[in-house]
Amino acid sequence: VTSIGEFAFAECKGLTSITIPERVTEIGEHAFRQCTNLTSVSLPSSLTTISNSVFDVCSGLTEITINGNISSLGSSTFFVCDKLTSLTLGSGVTSLPDNLFTNGNLTNLTEIVVEEGSKLDENIALPTYGTWVKDGGSETVTKFDGAGTYTRTDIQ
Repeated sequence: VTSIGEFAFAECKGLTSITIPERVTEIGEHAFRQCTNLTSVSLPSSLTTISNSVFDVCSGLTEITINGNISSLGSSTFFVCDKLTSLTLGSGVTSLPDNLFTNGNLTNLTEIVVEEGSKLDENIALPTYGTWVKDGGSETVTKFDGAGTYTRTDIQ
């Protein structure tokens, strides 16, 4: 198995954690849609494609690391992932979908880690809700500015 098909595990309410095997390179649209009890996801470094809406309405998901050879995320990847507090973007990620931080999406996100060596486009805006600082600094930032830890300071 090298790919997980569209809607493969959609609405699997009993699914609480997943570890995707190293040989998987692609996750199809809505593959884990409405897996509301899913809290933990481990993605392999072999992964190259995360299609649109893969984790939409996974309202129990609290943290995820996007690593490996993934250069961009599909549209609405984390739509209505209300409990997601931590997002780590691996060095391969170069762009983010326009709607990742819009429509009140990911409002509980308090930390975004951009790994060293990242080629993430520095014109990408941080979420407009909240106040963000980089690497524990005191200066507010509004856009990604290279590798580092971006922390939301207006909530604890």
